[in-house]
Amino acid sequence: MVRLALEQLEPADRDLLWLHDGEGYTLKELAPHFGCTEVCLRQRLHRARQRLKRLLSDEK
Repeated sequence: MVRLALEQLEPADRDLLWLHDGEGYTLKELAPHFGCTEVCLRQRLHRARQRLKRLLSDEK
């Protein structure tokens, strides 16, 4: 179920979630990789989590 929801996310959102939440990279470490500031990345991470949560609740 989680895997299917993750596959529906944009690749960049999926990568961000995996690298931050799965691998433990900090936003400071990831910001250069994604080409934005930590603040921007924090917002993107929040939105990606919201989308994932919505997808998971829709699958129930």
